[in-house]
Amino acid sequence: MIQDTSSETIKNKITDYEEKVTIQDREKDQIMYQRVKLAAMDKIIGDIAHQWRQPLNSLTLLIQSFGTKSLTGNLYQEFIDTQVDEGLRLADQMSNIIEGFKNFNDSNTYEKRVKNKIISQNSKSIAMDEMIGDIAHQWRQPLNALTLLIQSFGTKSMTGNLTQEFIDKQVIEGLRLANQMSNTIENFRNFFSPHREREYFSLKKSLSDTLELVKFFCKDEYIDIKIIAKEDLRVFGYSNEFAQVILNFIYNARDNFKQKSINDSRRIIIELERKHKQEQKQETFVKISFIDNGGGIDPKIKDRIFEPYFTTKHKSTGTGIGLYMSKQIIEKQMHGFITTKNIEHKMGGDKVYKCAQFIIAIPIK
Repeated sequence: MIQDTSSETIKNKITDYEEKVTIQDREKDQIMYQRVKLAAMDKIIGDIAHQWRQPLNSLTLLIQSFGTKSLTGNLYQEFIDTQVDEGLRLADQMSNIIEGFKNFNDSNTYEKRVKNKIISQNSKSIAMDEMIGDIAHQWRQPLNALTLLIQSFGTKSMTGNLTQEFIDKQVIEGLRLANQMSNTIENFRNFFSPHREREYFSLKKSLSDTLELVKFFCKDEYIDIKIIAKEDLRVFGYSNEFAQVILNFIYNARDNFKQKSINDSRRIIIELERKHKQEQKQETFVKISFIDNGGGIDPKIKDRIFEPYFTTKHKSTGTGIGLYMSKQIIEKQMHGFITTKNIEHKMGGDKVYKCAQFIIAIPIK
């Protein structure tokens, strides 16, 4: 049975989790509040994934049926019409699930529930609002392509151009799109799944997984991100929380590109390297350098960007909690430090850009 996917239902689920944390708790420990938010999103993503799986599995079998029927010589017009109609119904059902998930974040209604609370709707977690948009976008893109693919069977059949070659090609492409949507679900579920224990994790894998989550939005925004890592370094901590720090840097760079009207050659470089403390060569740490060519940080505000609630964005789009929370995660949870400076960098080309550089140092135990 398909569960209720309305935006109001999903809002209520968020509320249930939010009420477990008092205002005093939020003020006392922002990171603990962040984890409760992740737990809420993990539950909701799980519910949505369960509802999404049923029509997606049916759609996968439906696409395969075109190939099977064609090979056995039983691909009649009546079958094609029936399957196309059913495929479009399933696609529409999946579309409604996406909209229900995306619309729960509508600020006009959601804001009423969080009025007078310590953490406003826009800062309920690091980059959470942007992530919600990315989830919906990454589900929407292949779904639209799959809808057109299903319609193509009916169109080709009506015009007498439904060849075996076309069927084979479309079935392969349809299964690829279905698999892509399935992988997207798992990627986001893994991201929001709260890790209860600190553990050793691969920084390179964490970065690669993070970029996989935002690849569609980066493509749409013409942002090129390059990871440079000579070796696969492992650190001790919470991989999801580290990923949120990187996501926050990416979203900040995106906003900066827009704010400064930088519309081409938008580049980000993330570099990992092993370092040794000068006075204690046996003690090593990993240096993570995040560089974007967005013109650097205004010197007037550079020393304040890690302060809570400091933001240069309009109050409707930012609260200044993201970089503050990033600092808390790196320094309190991973026992490292984070700083920033303005530099000049060629960003892999010949032109020299004014860039902002965020530097994270985490000990390797």
